[in-house]
Amino acid sequence: MKYEMVRPCDQCPFLRKGGVRLRRMRIVNIVWAVLNWCDFSCHKTVEYDGDGDVPPVRGPNEQMCAGAMIFAEKHGCHMDRHGLKPLDRASFRRVFGSIREMLRVAL
Repeated sequence: MKYEMVRPCDQCPFLRKGGVRLRRMRIVNIVWAVLNWCDFSCHKTVEYDGDGDVPPVRGPNEQMCAGAMIFAEKHGCHMDRHGLKPLDRASFRRVFGSIREMLRVAL
């Protein structure tokens, strides 16, 4: 997985305004993966194979979600991004600050 994205896309589930809204358990699972494994791919970079019943396939262009990276940084988890552009600081205020905040807008 690459760590080159610097700002969340317009459909990022980590955005306070806009973004896609998820079910509560999906949010809990994603946040756990982000904070424990530093793993959540941007949906725009994942390759899907099949009709939706098949899990996404990790591909060579897969990118770590910028919203997830910002969320992780807000919780003291810093990604190894040496030599890459820094995360867009203006995007930090657009990203949720806690799982509670995310759950308030859950489906």
